[in-house]
Amino acid sequence: MNVLSINKLKEFFKTKMIEELSMLRQSAKSITETEKFETTFIVSGVAGVIEEWIKNGMVQTPSSVSGIIQQLLLKIEA
Repeated sequence: MNVLSINKLKEFFKTKMIEELSMLRQSAKSITETEKFETTFIVSGVAGVIEEWIKNGMVQTPSSVSGIIQQLLLKIEA
């Protein structure tokens, strides 16, 4: 996966997360700058895990990697 593809993936997920936050709050204006940075942080981390998985030959199953990502996200949420 090249850098351009990774950046497109990050931007896609970042946009989706901000859209979801906006829908939950009924207004994009209510999303704080901190939440925008938090979204960037989370998306970059998830993309990094996926990129590493691909680089290492996708030895683990997609389900396993998904579980790892979910565990990491739960740590952030705590």
